[in-house]
Amino acid sequence: MFRAELRKAFAPRSTWFLLLGGAGFSALTAYGYADDGKKGIEAGATTLALATDEVPRAWMTLFLFAAIAGAVFISREFDSRAIVRTVLLGQTRTRVFATKLAVVGTIGILYGLVAMIAAVISPFVFLPMAGLEVEWTASTTLTVLGVGACGLLAALWGAGVGWLLRSRLASVAIVVLFILLVEPGLQRLWPEAANGFFSIALSSIYLDQKPELLAVPFATVIALAWIVVLLAASFLTFRRRDLR
Repeated sequence: MFRAELRKAFAPRSTWFLLLGGAGFSALTAYGYADDGKKGIEAGATTLALATDEVPRAWMTLFLFAAIAGAVFISREFDSRAIVRTVLLGQTRTRVFATKLAVVGTIGILYGLVAMIAAVISPFVFLPMAGLEVEWTASTTLTVLGVGACGLLAALWGAGVGWLLRSRLASVAIVVLFILLVEPGLQRLWPEAANGFFSIALSSIYLDQKPELLAVPFATVIALAWIVVLLAASFLTFRRRDLR
């Protein structure tokens, strides 16, 4: 059943277009950070070590696409009503839920690995293009690990949204709206309270340099709490609500 669900996740070309589109957008962002780093060093506003950290950090952008991928994978079958057949073949709703959750985890790991590999390579590509050397530090390593972890966490969070809304369009709209507009907007208006939101917690995990962010352990607990609550609510509604 896991192999069958895995094929459902990766057979559509849209899955790979989403990953490639996210990688392309992240690469452009990384190049922009390298150029900004050069300007910052020339102005005396930053250091080479901080400029090096910013380039891998650009790959955090992939967590948005991981969240969309998780939401789309789950909600797609509700849109087409194929979820009824999946449950019949899977015998129990619990088994179906667990299998789909494992596939979403695989999607998140894939996005996380792509983000980590690209985050390691990109400073050695984009910083020399900007006329800078690479000064790799322990902070850079932690940033790379953070962007990788965010891919997995975001995919699971997106899956929870997809399970609760049961609509591909609504799920994608909510994911994009919250990550790009609602949560950043609240962060500007009320930074301390915004730390309790999912994507703001991820900012701490990939070591964003905003001073108002929480420490990584506290932010990790908040991100995991969001995922646990969403998935628990998803499991209960999936078990009890009509699938049609």
